[in-house]
Amino acid sequence: YNYERLEGYNKGKKVSLSFDKDEDGNIEEILFFNLNGKSTGKSVDIDQDGFFDTLKMVLESQKELIFIDENANGFYEIME
Repeated sequence: YNYERLEGYNKGKKVSLSFDKDEDGNIEEILFFNLNGKSTGKSVDIDQDGFFDTLKMVLESQKELIFIDENANGFYEIME
């Protein structure tokens, strides 16, 4: 009874798409979108510990910020 795919909406527009790829009840990946459908970010839980290991944010200028939780403590240590 786990959801493998969840879609989030705001004002009738899809703003997030979440995936439980191995159907264990934990979300491994979330994609984020603006109201025009353009990608604005992504979160990934690589080691499936319930904390997102990487977070990518796309700025309006199209520059990307990437945050990494290198030691799996739930805090981001590195920003690229």
